[in-house]
This record gives sequence, C-alpha cells and structure tokens, in this order.
Amino acid sequence: MVCRCREKQRKEASRLQTVNRKLTAMNKLLMEENDRLQKQVSHLVYENGYMKQQIHTVIFSISLSVFLLFIL
Repeated sequence: MVCRCREKQRKEASRLQTVNRKLTAMNKLLMEENDRLQKQVSHLVYENGYMKQQIHTVIFSISLSVFLLFIL
C-alpha cells in the first residue's frame, strides 16, 4: 500500500515537472514575442508622429499657397 502511494506520488511529481518545463518554454516564447511587439509598437508610434508632422507641414504649405494666391 505504501509503495503504491509513493509510486503515484513519483509519477505525479514527474508529470508536474514535465508540465512545468513546457510552461517555462511557453513563457519564454511569450516574453520574446512581447519584446518583439513592444519594439514594433515603438516604431509605429515614431512613424505616426513623423506622418503627423508631414501632414501638418503639407497643410501649412497649402494654406500659405492659397493665402498668397488671394493676396496677389
């Protein structure tokens, strides 16, 4: 009876170690993907700021051109 109980405990411990290894590997992959996505977000935020600046520059140029057409 004691042997069966210890054998079950050993098997359960082994199963839990396997699950733990798999979860650790998955966690590592998720952390790497998170880092990649954070870099991508940073790049997109930078691009967004650049595009906004370009749009404002174009709008200003168009507005100035229209203004100059009316006063000349």
